Amino acid sequence: MTKRTDQDAIVPQTGPRDRLVHVETHARLVRASSPAYPDARHIVSEAARAAIATDPDSRITHWNAEATALLGHPAHDVVGRSFQEVSRARDVFGNPLCEDHCALHSMVRAGSAPENFELDVLTAADEKVRVAVSVVVVLGPLAGEYSLVYLLTPKRRRRRADEAIERLLAERAPAGRTPTGAEQRGRRRQPRLTSRQKEILALMVLGRNSREMAEEMGVSVNTVRSHVQAVLKALRVSNRLEAVSRALKDRIL
Repeated sequence: MTKRTDQDAIVPQTGPRDRLVHVETHARLVRASSPAYPDARHIVSEAARAAIATDPDSRITHWNAEATALLGHPAHDVVGRSFQEVSRARDVFGNPLCEDHCALHSMVRAGSAPENFELDVLTAADEKVRVAVSVVVVLGPLAGEYSLVYLLTPKRRRRRADEAIERLLAERAPAGRTPTGAEQRGRRRQPRLTSRQKEILALMVLGRNSREMAEEMGVSVNTVRSHVQAVLKALRVSNRLEAVSRALKDRIL
């Protein structure tokens, strides 16, 4: 349980707040009660995003105001309860997590720290929210004693992108109207685009640049550029302007 990750091998010798930012941004496995790091309670209370601490049995020990704002549960209603019971979390494929988050705890007991991942969680109002999850493992002074601090960031940018695509589709396809056989004759064969490529094409039609697409989709600019190139190839065009022109002319979206 004393293994350290590369992320916490070097700790800036600065003030408490700077160290907390370092933990939130970089460290995944830390030592409690160390001069270099705040403990789980402090990480949760001072975090700028939703933060939830659990014990080795996945029982919630600390819950901050940001977690209440995100999930709708006040701290006094959730402390002592199972994190899975409260969040009703599912992975991106729709599979519910095991009640005690067994995979995460197995990794911790093996001396490693979980990588970042995404979950769908349910709020107190039964609204599904996609969140990016970072887990900080805070090791205690005794073997087998630790806390998991879940740092949750809602993926609202993706939701805005989905809403923009829905608006675009509504504008391009008036209700109750379907193309006639005469309208279909003479058209070029529609390209086969993946759902992500259609999302990229829709954002291109909306005039988004690569940086804006990356922000709305929650991916890197390089990933966006790769998808753009795939769209251009599928449409057999040489640039984004031609892609937009064909998308509107041939009603691809």
